[in-house]
Amino acid sequence: MTKEVIAVIRGLHFSMEDGADKIETITPAEYFFRSGCHYLVYEDLDEGTGKKTRNLLKCRPHFAELTRKGLIDVHMVFEEHRKNVARYTTPFGSVMIGIDTTRVDIDEQPDKIRLSIDYVLEINYEQFANCNIHVEISEKNAGIDLAG
Repeated sequence: MTKEVIAVIRGLHFSMEDGADKIETITPAEYFFRSGCHYLVYEDLDEGTGKKTRNLLKCRPHFAELTRKGLIDVHMVFEEHRKNVARYTTPFGSVMIGIDTTRVDIDEQPDKIRLSIDYVLEINYEQFANCNIHVEISEKNAGIDLAG
């Protein structure tokens, strides 16, 4: 796969209080493969402030980690059947989050990679939401599955 890619990132957070909250981002990104791990680097732009957050997603079978630096700072580790904690820092303050991961699947194809993560999100040690993230990485000239 080439270094310049398109990433489609979809997420669904389902909480008992707020129901389902969907997100979808389509963004240019940089991809590379090193020492058995896939790496994806991309930026988010906060619509309210115009500030950027740099994202580094690293994944291999049954494991992924997401490091965000900028408007939001966090290092989230997703390991199947393990719970990890992280400090989630925003301009409004920090909270401790727990990430109890049930599944990390990678589907590798020559021109496309699909990553799926299912986890329970805890905030300040209380269950907040059941979540999933789906990432599709495609070469820039390949077709993108927008139907998801």
